[in-house]
Amino acid sequence: MACRGTCIRHQAGKPGRKSRYEAGQVRCQQCGIWMIREEPGCPCCGLKLRRNARRR
Repeated sequence: MACRGTCIRHQAGKPGRKSRYEAGQVRCQQCGIWMIREEPGCPCCGLKLRRNARRR
């Protein structure tokens, strides 16, 4: 699904010295927005949220 723009309400600010994942934030790859959510899907597009950093 495509981003509908409703995820902006859930957007989280950048944490201090912690990484975003350590601070409990998750990222939607479709929308490109960091947010704090317990649910497994993005409220906007329904895509599964990334909870861990990608392996390089």
